[in-house]
Amino acid sequence: MRVGVYRKGLGNTATVRELKQLLAAYKPDIFFLSETKMSANEFSRVQNRCRMQSGLAVNSEGCSGSLALM
Repeated sequence: MRVGVYRKGLGNTATVRELKQLLAAYKPDIFFLSETKMSANEFSRVQNRCRMQSGLAVNSEGCSGSLALM
């Protein structure tokens, strides 16, 4: 599986588009992201754009952290 490093993060439209392409290509049962630096509310928008109905996000604290499981 291809893993990328994204400088602009999940707030960037191009990054979300590439994430959607990876999800479509590999069709994983579980997908985990760490250090997203997004709030759970912000991540829910990414989750909706990727059409992943179930998921869990943990907010970041300050400039680090946050986890997401879809």
